[in-house]
This record gives sequence, C-alpha cells and structure tokens, in this order.
Amino acid sequence: MRDAILALRTVTFKPGTAKSGGCTAKTRRRSRMVLAHACLFALGMFATAEAAPVLVNGSLDGAVGPDTAATGWTIANSTPDVVNESGPFNKTDTPWTLSPDGGTFVRGNGHHSDPGQFREAFEQEVRGFSVGESYTLEFFQTNLGFLDFDDWLNRDGHWGLYVDGNLVGQSTTISGPPTSDTPITWVSDGISFTATNTT
Repeated sequence: MRDAILALRTVTFKPGTAKSGGCTAKTRRRSRMVLAHACLFALGMFATAEAAPVLVNGSLDGAVGPDTAATGWTIANSTPDVVNESGPFNKTDTPWTLSPDGGTFVRGNGHHSDPGQFREAFEQEVRGFSVGESYTLEFFQTNLGFLDFDDWLNRDGHWGLYVDGNLVGQSTTISGPPTSDTPITWVSDGISFTATNTT
C-alpha cells in the first residue's frame, strides 16, 4: 500500500551556511546526488543567481510519462514519473497546480512506514563543489495525496537527499491534502549539507 504521493520541481544548489540540522555529505570521487522520498510527493526546483555547482535541467522539464526521469536525470530506483497538471496518475477531478516556475515536475512514491521497502528516486552526477563549503539544495515541493481505488490517502511525506547511497538530509515533512478535490499547495524548501569532495 502506498502512503503518500509527493512532487518536486526546480532544484539548484546555493552555497552558504548550512541551516541548523544540516548534514555533512560524505562523497567519493564520482558521487551521485539522489533524490528519493519516503512517501509519494511532487518536487520542483528553482535557480539562484549565486555561483554554485549547476544541476542539468534543475527545472525538471521533460516528456510527460510514467517510469521516466526528467531530461538530464536518470532513474535511481523504482519508477518515478514526469507529470503535469493532468498526470499521469492524477485520479482526482482537480487538475494539479503547477509549481511557481511552471512546467513539468517529478512525482514519486514510497512507503512512509518502511522507507527501505519501496522508494522511487532519480539522480544526477554533480561537479564543482568546494570541499568544506556548505550548500543547500533548494526546491519547491507538494504532496499530491493518492486515490487508492475508492480510498483517499492523505498521508504526510518528505524527500531525502542521498550521496553515494548515504542519506545526508531530508526535506520538511509536508501533509497530504485532506480530500481528493483539495487543490495542492507548493512550498519552497531546502536540504543543507557540507561537501567533502568536489564531485
């Protein structure tokens, strides 16, 4: 059984002081940044003007479809989806609201009660970090909820940031919409970490 559906949009790195509770990223020479979540969730990412490592296609634009990654990203685990306001998998009568920067976004699913059992994830290799520098991966996120047959599941969820398979931080937990006809709300968030390698 799925616990929640999350979405993600517009991802970038911002150098600077880590937020309280920030984590240290233990990286190897060719590390991969992986975004995954413990519940189904939408994620959108946004750009900053400051110099920082650059993600390819931080806006997560891509061809809409199930079991796919946005252009420049690859699937790291299971079957994340690139979606728009209509879906796929929007089983409500309410179109999903696009993130503040518009375009497609990535939809992922996972088990809140057992994150190791099922976790959809996507990844990208990122270069250009300064060792010892703190970074924040900034993004927009929302909780899409999930219609499981006739049962509305409005469970809470969050995204996790993994470097070389190690969890280095999690987004703020976001509550699911109370009903299937409640419009979704996008919020900005970030996950902070300290680089231990340039890649």
